Amino acid sequence: MWIILIILVAVIIIWAITSNNSDNEKIRDYNLHTGGLKTRFSKFVEILEEEYYYPLKFDDGRNICFEKETVNDNLQYGNLNIGIKLDYSNRPILYSSFTTNNQVTKGLEIVNFDFNDSESLRKVIIKTLKSINIDNQ
Repeated sequence: MWIILIILVAVIIIWAITSNNSDNEKIRDYNLHTGGLKTRFSKFVEILEEEYYYPLKFDDGRNICFEKETVNDNLQYGNLNIGIKLDYSNRPILYSSFTTNNQVTKGLEIVNFDFNDSESLRKVIIKTLKSINIDNQ
């Protein structure tokens, strides 16, 4: 009896994990076929490309990232990454990181922001950059 119950629980857990992964792949494919996250978060892309001159590093349908070589407030030279990723519930998260000498400093991950409002986006971009000692680029 216990063996059957344990097997049943294991099957349910395996099904839940594979089902969630399959859903994520479907969402990734849908996003890529509709222009990627670059299209979905067009105001964010516009601000980073046209105002801050960040080149697009990648857009894989679940994560869009921009990268720029820069110097932080401590005069350390490195690569600054800033982007939006989708969490497991497809909620957008704005993130940043600064890599220098193979050390990665992660900035604030900001969840609740209006990605359709340019002014709101500018504020959260500045907030996440300041959290890793990057002045307004």
